[in-house]
Amino acid sequence: MLFKQKTVSFLRRIIPGKLRYHPIIDWIHLKVHPSLSRYLKREEHVFKQAWKYYSDEPPTLVYDIGANEGFTTQYFLNMKAKRVIAIEPDPEAFKILRFRFTKSKKVDLIQVALGDKTGPFPFYQISPHSGYNTFVYDWYHKHVLTDSKILEANMMPITDIFQQHGLPDLIKIDVEGMEWEIIKSIDQDIPFLCFEANIPLFASNTQFILQHLKALLPHHLLLCSSNNVLSDAISIIEAMKLCDSPQPMCIDFFFIRPKI
Repeated sequence: MLFKQKTVSFLRRIIPGKLRYHPIIDWIHLKVHPSLSRYLKREEHVFKQAWKYYSDEPPTLVYDIGANEGFTTQYFLNMKAKRVIAIEPDPEAFKILRFRFTKSKKVDLIQVALGDKTGPFPFYQISPHSGYNTFVYDWYHKHVLTDSKILEANMMPITDIFQQHGLPDLIKIDVEGMEWEIIKSIDQDIPFLCFEANIPLFASNTQFILQHLKALLPHHLLLCSSNNVLSDAISIIEAMKLCDSPQPMCIDFFFIRPKI
């Protein structure tokens, strides 16, 4: 995420007003930085690959939790999702989401954080609309910059979103260390759930998540992706071992109900 943030930030700093959020800026960056374009295409391909394990039809309802600037929201629209709920607490990232998707009839935008509490809490903004912004102080302390800020953002449990918008068939969670605080409240069968794990800092929480989801979704396939390469199905034991690595790594885990 930090790589993405650095490559899309320069023009937005020098172009005034709403123009800095125009899709043409993203297009220019993709032309100037072909490596970014390749990265985004590989990441989108992983989601499409993984979804095929569950269905050949488009997603009906997607929760993009930690939507940031909307890259994954756009992936799901490209997958012909009928409806996407994009959830993001960072005020600067939310401005970009609003500019990109306000006119889309398929996207609902919610400026809130999800967790295991309700109310306003400290939100650590490492930099505006950075994918590294977090509610976890240890993560913030690891990545803090000279111009980082401590803001305040509202938090609510995911069960409230379920009640308001319905049970999704796809959930993606990328929230820099708050994944367990969200997932431990889920007690219903979700066909497709993926979450990001930053190892080793959040290794223990990741193991809690794996144990919880394996108990909740015992017949789902478990896959993982590192460097945007989707694995074959792995066992829970293999997944738990990945969390023991002392080397810093980012892994996406996928729990997917297989096609009948």
